[in-house]
Order: sequence, then structure tokens, then C-alpha cells
Amino acid sequence: MLDGIGLEQIRLLHISTDAVFDGQKVGYYIESDRPNPSGVYATTKYEGEKAVIQVNPNSVVARVNFYGWSLSGKRSLAEFFINNLSNEKNVNGFTDVIFCPMLVNHLNEILLTMLERGLHGLYNAVGPQAMTKYQFGIEIARKFGLRESLIAPQSVDKSDLHAHRSHNLRLSTHKLSTELQLTLPDFSTGLSMFYTQAQQGYPQKIRSYQQK
Repeated sequence: MLDGIGLEQIRLLHISTDAVFDGQKVGYYIESDRPNPSGVYATTKYEGEKAVIQVNPNSVVARVNFYGWSLSGKRSLAEFFINNLSNEKNVNGFTDVIFCPMLVNHLNEILLTMLERGLHGLYNAVGPQAMTKYQFGIEIARKFGLRESLIAPQSVDKSDLHAHRSHNLRLSTHKLSTELQLTLPDFSTGLSMFYTQAQQGYPQKIRSYQQK
């Protein structure tokens, strides 16, 4: 109890990840598909999901995959491509990892709407468009006028990454868009906002907060 309020009365939204799936399914994962995390990160996320729902069945668990500007300027995949390509550095883009990225600003709005509408349970809260990480990098390069030829297509299995990466992280957003009765922002809309933020000095603005 908290000042006479039971835990079940508190609106809680837990952020999870698309990585709880092993990527073996053909097609899109839906909320009722059984997770099979294959790494420490994904396993802890899945354990977190179960703990939250057990303690508070009225909570919301959102499986996400987002990009955007971060305080350090080095946290998101989009920043990885921009930072390296801006410095004329060659990078790899995985052609066999498919995901559904969403701009974090759009995700924030959706999460707040989920709480306002009283949703509870498990939802896939990702972008409605699936793409490879290589394609994602190409789209970033083209939008920012950077050299896409610096991005080399590569298999994640041949990379020097030690942690396992699932090949298929397509998540269906049908349940979320249906219950919210709205169309989720598409990738091009998010990318345009991401670019506009850069032009307006948004990355520098949020990093200045860290220095205060």
C-alpha cells in the first residue's frame, strides 16, 4: 500500500524490447507469441516483463525499438551512422537483421496515449515498417546527404559482435493501432522529424542539459 493506494491502482508502463524473440519465426511476431530470449540483455528484459505483470496485472508492457538523439550523442543506431559517415568512416550495415524502428519522440507520444486510454497488458510499440539495419543506414545517409557507399552490406553472423542478434525482429502493431484507433507514424515521417531536429539544433540543446 502507498498512502492508501494499492499497487494495482497505480498506472505503470514498463519498457521492454523486441529482442525477447529469437528471430526464428517467419513473418511478424504478435503479442501472444512465446518469447525465447537468447542473450543476457533479452533475458533480463523478459524477466522484467513477467515480474511487472505478476505484481500489477493492470500495467502496460511495451516492446519497443526506437532511435533518436541522445544526451551522449552515441546511443542510437541512427547516431552511429551519422557520426561515422560524417567523418567519412566506413561502417557495416547488417542485411540479415530486420527490425521496425520508430523515432523516440513518436514513441513517447504513443506511450502517453496508451496510458491516457487506459490500456493494460502487452503491446508491440514499434514502427509499422520493417527494414534491415543496412537499409536503415542507407535511409539515414540519403536524408542527411552523407555518402551511402561508406556503408558495407554484411551479415551479422560474420561481424565481430559477441552477443547474439536475432535475425527477425518484425513485430506486428495491429493490436496497438486497433485499440488506439490510430495509424502509427510511418518511418519517413519519423526520419523527416529526426532530420529537422538536427537542423534546428535539437541534439546540442538536449546535450546542454547534461552540462547544467
